[in-house]
Amino acid sequence: WLRPVSTRNDLISTQSTMDAKGNIDFKKLEKELVAAVDADKKYQLENDAKIRAVTQGVPSYDDFRNIVLGAHLNPLDKDDKQGLKARMQPWNTAAALSSSISKSTPDPLSPTKTDETKTTDTKYSTPPTNSRDFNRIWKQLSSPEERCGLLLVCGGVHLSEIFHTEVGAGLLIEFITALDQCFSSDKSAEIHSVLEGLGKTKRFSLSLDFMSSADKETMISLFNKLHTSASSEQCETDDLNQLSARYSIS
Repeated sequence: WLRPVSTRNDLISTQSTMDAKGNIDFKKLEKELVAAVDADKKYQLENDAKIRAVTQGVPSYDDFRNIVLGAHLNPLDKDDKQGLKARMQPWNTAAALSSSISKSTPDPLSPTKTDETKTTDTKYSTPPTNSRDFNRIWKQLSSPEERCGLLLVCGGVHLSEIFHTEVGAGLLIEFITALDQCFSSDKSAEIHSVLEGLGKTKRFSLSLDFMSSADKETMISLFNKLHTSASSEQCETDDLNQLSARYSIS
C-alpha cells in the first residue's frame, strides 16, 4: 500500500483517489503527486530568489518583486540563441517601433553633450523623479565626478523622496564611494544634506547591516573628511555627530 506523501502545504491522501468501491485510482494519485512536487519546487525557487535578492541589496521593492517573479525562468541555451538570430521579424513590432523612436528622440534626463564647458554639477537641469529613472541614469555614468554631480543636483530632500521605500546596500555604498572620491570642502554642506536625506529612507539600518568591512571603511573615510572640514560652530558639530550616529559611526 502507498503511504500518504506530505509536502510543504499539501497532504496527499489515498482517500481522495479512491472510488466508491475502495479501489485506488493510481493515475489520479500520480497527477496529485506531480502537482504537489511542482508546487514545492516553485516554493523553493521563490524562496531562494528572495534570499538572493536581499543578499544582493536590490535598490527597490519592484526589483525585489521582479527577481521573485522570474525565479522559474532559465537562461537560453545555444540552440535557442541561434534560433533568435535566424528570426529577422521582431516578435513585438510595437516595442521595436517605440525603441526606434526613443533612439531618435533626445532624452531630457540624460547628460547634455552640446556644451562641453559645463561642469558635472549642471549636466542635469531636471533631476529624475523616481528610482527607476535615477537608476537608469546612474548606470550610464562611469566616472565618480559624474555620479557625485548627479547626487548633488538631486539633493538630500529629493533623494529621500525618490528612495522613500528603501535604498539598497549596493546602491548606497556606490553613493558613498562617489561622494568620498570627489569630496571637497566647498561641497561639504551639500554632501551633508545628501547623507541626511538618504538616512531618512525606510529600512536604512538594514542596508547598513549588509555592508562589508571595506564598505564601512569607505563610509568612515567620508565622515572623517566631513569632520575635518566642519566649522567650529557647536550647532554644526552636533548635527554632524547626529548624522554619524545615524550611519552607525562612533
